Amino acid sequence: MMVVDVGGGSTEFVLGQGNHMAQSVSLPLGSVRLTEQFLVSDPVSERDWSQMQKEIDRFLEEMPDSEKPPFMVAVGGTATTLASVELGLREFRVEKIDHFLLTREALARQLSLYRSRTVEQREKIPGLAPNRADIIVAGGAIVYSAMERADCSSVMISTHGIRYGLLYEKLGLFK
Repeated sequence: MMVVDVGGGSTEFVLGQGNHMAQSVSLPLGSVRLTEQFLVSDPVSERDWSQMQKEIDRFLEEMPDSEKPPFMVAVGGTATTLASVELGLREFRVEKIDHFLLTREALARQLSLYRSRTVEQREKIPGLAPNRADIIVAGGAIVYSAMERADCSSVMISTHGIRYGLLYEKLGLFK
């Protein structure tokens, strides 16, 4: 299993088997960082997209490798937003989002939609919180590229991030 957490300034990858963590890495690929550095056009130009994609691909060379495609789980605001948009939710619904399987094809369609719209137009997309309309392109691109690199056809979205893991560990739920 590989857990991916896209943040504003970095993305964390943890590869594990059972309760054992095999590899982990934090890469300077964040949705805010990439948006500020590369996505200056509105809507996103092909040039901006291409330059950002090259940067993502460059850093993903450091992503943990596994012998076969891992089961991928994404946590955090980018992941839950991508699920919310795919489900067309007008309000955040944990019971719908948690454990949702987002396919790589569906994510590709979302990225195409986001790239074709201005930030103001993205703010009106059902499921996309207006405060994420500017950074969802970069965040989604990181998830998509990670799926591609790991050869994962889908990613499970989890609403349980690191604080849940720490709680489970404290309660002795991990051995």
